[in-house]
Amino acid sequence: MSQTEAFAQIDSQKLLYLKKVESYKRMKNTGFIMTGIGVVTTAVGVSIIAQEERNYNNNSSKFDEDRVVTGILCAVLGIPITAGGLVLGLIGTHKVNRYRDKLDNLSLNFRYAPSQKGIVLKYTF
Repeated sequence: MSQTEAFAQIDSQKLLYLKKVESYKRMKNTGFIMTGIGVVTTAVGVSIIAQEERNYNNNSSKFDEDRVVTGILCAVLGIPITAGGLVLGLIGTHKVNRYRDKLDNLSLNFRYAPSQKGIVLKYTF
């Protein structure tokens, strides 16, 4: 393998790692956005249910069954959105860090020392 081929291989691996970092960064950001939306949705649902339960217990004319159904739907949908967002965010963070480390450790060193016989070609990945 010539030195030019080695550098071309390093460049293609760097490009691959950069693409993976960007892809996993989007995954991480999407996951944490989903987590935030899920937490807010769950909190709104629980809040609606609690408010309507108070109205029901006080025999208030303000009790609305449709709001209870909306609260239950928000709470039920918010929990899996939160869980899925956490999973995506954590996996994305782990993968971004992993490929950034690989990118930082990728190198090709070529050394020629006239005082020693031969050349040294070191490829680290």
